[in-house]
Amino acid sequence: MSKAKKTVALPTADKFAALVVSDIHAIDTDPTSSSAASYVSARQIAADTIKDPLGELRNTINSGVPKPDCIICPGDLADKSNPSALSYVWNELSAIAKSLGDVPLIATPGNHDLDSRFKISDYDARGQIMAVRPRVPWDDHRNYLEFWAEHFSIRRVGPARIVALNSAAYHGYGKSEKSEYEHGRVTQRTVQNIEQRLKEGASDCGFNILVCHHHLVRNNEISEVDYSQMVGGDELLAMIGCGSYGTWLVIHGHKHRPRLFYAGGGGSAPVILGAASFSFNVNQDATNKSPNQFHLVTLDSRKAEAIGQGIAGEVRSWDWDYGRGWRRAQQNRGLPTRAGFGHRGDAASVALAIDKLLREKNLSSINWPELVSYIPTVDCLLPQDAELLRQTLKSRFGLNIIDPEGVPLQVGREFSGVANAYKTSA
Repeated sequence: MSKAKKTVALPTADKFAALVVSDIHAIDTDPTSSSAASYVSARQIAADTIKDPLGELRNTINSGVPKPDCIICPGDLADKSNPSALSYVWNELSAIAKSLGDVPLIATPGNHDLDSRFKISDYDARGQIMAVRPRVPWDDHRNYLEFWAEHFSIRRVGPARIVALNSAAYHGYGKSEKSEYEHGRVTQRTVQNIEQRLKEGASDCGFNILVCHHHLVRNNEISEVDYSQMVGGDELLAMIGCGSYGTWLVIHGHKHRPRLFYAGGGGSAPVILGAASFSFNVNQDATNKSPNQFHLVTLDSRKAEAIGQGIAGEVRSWDWDYGRGWRRAQQNRGLPTRAGFGHRGDAASVALAIDKLLREKNLSSINWPELVSYIPTVDCLLPQDAELLRQTLKSRFGLNIIDPEGVPLQVGREFSGVANAYKTSA
């Protein structure tokens, strides 16, 4: 595969934020039933929004979640291609997008959004998802036609270039229909067509995002054997990870297991955000201990420049607690309240730099914003690296990180003043 050599410019804005709502699996039956597939239903039972994840999302956004530049839904809007549920959830999401200032609403179809088992139609697996308005993947007629004909579409949203990929394009087709709808697929031809479009496209898009439903890398963290990853995903990752078209963030859904990691490869390998399920009934999957979550991912060009990387930012997450509503994510389930990304070195070297800084300045503690100004990589660590940093600081240097709500406030050996101040303000 040819590799175009071009200079990728910095973005025209410092930040780009996307609200990620994935795998809603909306139904049209009683969502309070123990056998319900989802907590979101076209049949509204609970008048109280703290029992309705989608209704409570509006309240949570209005209570202090930073305004996103777009809403991204990586598939499985409805459960088992339920027509009324699909229409209901898409109308609700459209209303939320409008309430945020008419931000773009971007979606890719999941396996549940296609009638690949032909329970609704005898011949048209994709008719329902193609019929919803506003259109999927976005409400633009040319891009809509391109997506359903070419299986992908590329659109500029502010400073971001977003590729929407239909990883369920062949569901309901193929020699073996059953085996085809059990996994995602991107063909070599589609990968080549995407690359050609990237070559022809503007080079001033510093933020690059690929949205799809199926995961491109097999999830080896789950207990059951995973064969549902995207066929051809390795080739797609290699193409966008070559460095010629910027550094990419991949956002996908499907497995309901939130994770944040770097794809294999060189220094330009994509960052991958596997989104949690927004509202699939967690009791329906005994092997999955992950909570329902939604995420706010922010790409930050200043952070990337500060740490010498092509991409950096953070992911904030919220957990669904039935009867209490959306809450800041817990540290030991799913993605934490805040997770960084961008730094690709080891956490031990960051810990060493922190200890050295405190010793050189003769400090027993330092506030987090000041620490970040000296060592910006500390704010760009993946969850597993952040945990390793915490352990290394404590075991090797006797230092602790105080983060009472999952967001770091200070590092040092003495926190009584900060802790008391926090308790007073709380």
